[in-house]
Amino acid sequence: MRRGGNPDVADPKTTDQKGVSAMTVTITQPEADAADAAPADSATAAPEQQPEGIAETPQPQEAVMIPLAALIVHPGNVRKNLNLNREFIASIKAEGIIEPLEITASATPGLYNLIDGHRRMAGAFKAKHSAVPCVFKAARADDVAGQFLDMVMTSRHKEKLTTQEEANALFAAYEAGADINRLAKAYGKKETVNAALKAATLPAETQEAAAKTAAEAEYAWTVEQLAALSEFADDAEATARLLEAFNEDQFAWQAERERADRAESSARQEIRELHKTAGVMLYEYDDAPAGLVKLATMPTTGGKGIEPEAHAACPGHVAVFERYGTPRVFYACADSETCEHIDREHFTVPAVPVLPTNAEAVLMDAAKKAEESARRKRVIKGNTDWRAARTVRHKWLADLMARTSLSREDTDAITRWTAENYLRMSWVVSSGISGYVGQADLKAELLGVKNPNWSELTAKASAKRLLLFTFLPLVTAYEKNMHDQQWRTDGRYDYRSEREQAAAWLTFLMSLGYKISPIERAVLEGRDYAPGTPAPAESSLENEDGQDEADDADPQDETAPDENGPGLNRDGSDQD
Repeated sequence: MRRGGNPDVADPKTTDQKGVSAMTVTITQPEADAADAAPADSATAAPEQQPEGIAETPQPQEAVMIPLAALIVHPGNVRKNLNLNREFIASIKAEGIIEPLEITASATPGLYNLIDGHRRMAGAFKAKHSAVPCVFKAARADDVAGQFLDMVMTSRHKEKLTTQEEANALFAAYEAGADINRLAKAYGKKETVNAALKAATLPAETQEAAAKTAAEAEYAWTVEQLAALSEFADDAEATARLLEAFNEDQFAWQAERERADRAESSARQEIRELHKTAGVMLYEYDDAPAGLVKLATMPTTGGKGIEPEAHAACPGHVAVFERYGTPRVFYACADSETCEHIDREHFTVPAVPVLPTNAEAVLMDAAKKAEESARRKRVIKGNTDWRAARTVRHKWLADLMARTSLSREDTDAITRWTAENYLRMSWVVSSGISGYVGQADLKAELLGVKNPNWSELTAKASAKRLLLFTFLPLVTAYEKNMHDQQWRTDGRYDYRSEREQAAAWLTFLMSLGYKISPIERAVLEGRDYAPGTPAPAESSLENEDGQDEADDADPQDETAPDENGPGLNRDGSDQD
């Protein structure tokens, strides 16, 4: 039964609330608790005989409601930082004071010295409560040393619930009938409550593993991290990677990597199921048969190209996964010799490459293909890692932009960085703040505001918020420079000057508390990043993920990836 409440005291003299004792505040001394009462004479106060094996029913220490006006702050209170945060005040408004304050008699009748509970008393005052539940300690009135020891011991031996235990308790409350609104008032924002409810669904063995990992790392999980971990409760390997990442303080980055991998795997599986149902043969890019003619560039009597639906009845109709970007397919004909849709007058039959015949040549060809495949996978994986880092960084920047207060150190750092960059006006800043595609969207994303009205925002903003608003264009300018190829050092992707600016940006964010990922550290330190395998000494890799292909493709490359599939010329025929 809850020992505190949310009283609304009309008469300052008395309080009578359900679940607590009524008490007149003018009394000199409330009823002492059992520990402070004088021991009864054993001859005259023999306990009643209890049946064997049945313990006497314990009597709980009684809490009484005392008006705040009757409490005197302890003159030697050692707690200086009350930390009256918004969540703490909201919880008191919603559920009242759960743990009674400890008081004792003062020299003034009707007033009581507060021993323990100064933060709760201040929180109750902020929450506009009139009275708080208290436990009276008569023996402490003349024991000043004991008062200070109570302050120490109540704090020293108070073991907080872990984040997981809090989540489990909230879930139990939810199961018992508490709705999200009630939980949010008691615990925090609805987003935090929802995260806690997700965290509570973690299997027991994962909860134990997470607790062990936190003990090894010597820092606690956040409820958001546990909620993210619950997303992969059905994947033991992903869970193991996330636990390892937490131990290395890279959990957020690894979680984004896992989400990207899962989304891609799910999308590819959906595409496979669709083509299986439609009866269309689907190939991975590297496994596609030689001599394909891509439908988009196939010469036909009606012009160039044919829709997949119009070609579907052809025996050679196939689909091939694109090698670049998000999972998608292109359609082609694997039987160009008999395809009735092809305009033979404008078509050259593709030549199928001659396969090596001797063993040595076969091995060399296989080794070359394996090397190219490994290079592609390295770049694709690197792109995934870089984008995961960007997602984490943008979330961190959004949290920074949402702050209503800044420390003196952060205020000074942002002010100096902003002034220096506007005065120096480097090419990164000048090109970034002059406007580019996506700049307005990124500003809105980081502020968490759709179609922001800058006049209204600046008119209502505090000085600290105005500083962040002034800083925002620099944020978007430097983030523009963190493009998809920034992490690469192979071939013509070695953007030295851009990487120097990226390194400066990451260094500054670190000074504000941002934790960089391994791929960002590689950029900061100006070295190669090779996920899983060492980076090749030399590479002529093209943009392996299909992003910005028009900008990155070599205009002299007749097999640029944005135009054709495996072994296709620009006219749709095979390469010579």
